[in-house]
Amino acid sequence: MKRAFIFFFLILSSSFCCAQDFTIPLYQGQVPNAKRTPADYIEETDSNSLIKNVSIPTMQAYFPDKNKANGTAVIIFPGGGYFVLAPKKCIEIAKAFSALGGCCFCCEVSFTQR
Repeated sequence: MKRAFIFFFLILSSSFCCAQDFTIPLYQGQVPNAKRTPADYIEETDSNSLIKNVSIPTMQAYFPDKNKANGTAVIIFPGGGYFVLAPKKCIEIAKAFSALGGCCFCCEVSFTQR
């Protein structure tokens, strides 16, 4: 019984490792031609999963299982207006798309108050 449990745990944990997503920074160092970010400009996420004060643009990658990959890819930019990002639906769509075999990237773009 103990061996079966360990085998099940290893299979389950390896599937989580393969399906794990990661974040890619869009720029190394300073963003070209960007306004200087104020010192008190700290990224925050509220209780509705809205992100504000984004200063470092990144891209979250969602890859399909290797046996389901079909060669398609999509880039999604979450909405929310000029002051916040609403990535919750973006992430749901990305996970659904990768379950179908597509590779998906969700961008978290930066906003500097003007």
